[in-house]
Amino acid sequence: KAFFKVLKKYPNYTLNLYGKAKNYNQEIRYKKMISDLKIEKNVIMHSYKLRDEMTEILRKADIFVFTRPSSMQATFGFSTKLGEYLAAGKPVLATRVGEIEIYLKDRINAFICDPNVESIANKLSEIIEDSFFASKVAEEGRLCAIENFNNKTETKKAIAHLQEIYNETCRKRPLL
Repeated sequence: KAFFKVLKKYPNYTLNLYGKAKNYNQEIRYKKMISDLKIEKNVIMHSYKLRDEMTEILRKADIFVFTRPSSMQATFGFSTKLGEYLAAGKPVLATRVGEIEIYLKDRINAFICDPNVESIANKLSEIIEDSFFASKVAEEGRLCAIENFNNKTETKKAIAHLQEIYNETCRKRPLL
């Protein structure tokens, strides 16, 4: 619905959806919504793709839209997919749920909006309207991903923390 609002002003954009709906009924609802809004030529539903295919898809994308409603999973989890989007160095639009705002700041390293149609549409239009600024924000998002979501640096942090705990435990242990 948010993309429908954006299309009124920017009719040449395409929304590519990857993956699968939770169930058959949800897939039918999505297809009906797309049909009712008459945006079939602008919304393409793809199935799951292989890792190599997704890498190329990520490389070619202009904007990543990561909208999640408020839920238990969104509140207590941080999606690795969001880290991949940021690392691609393209503008990322994410909804304000869970821990997202611990790492991401609106108009600094991502574009953050509320999880509702109007907010999503407005923020997506903002990205489209100033692609130069959006690319600067995207670069900060890429740096954020490297700093915070890199498996090698995060593993080093975890090992260093465990080493501190071990060293502290050894210091407190009495010598026999």
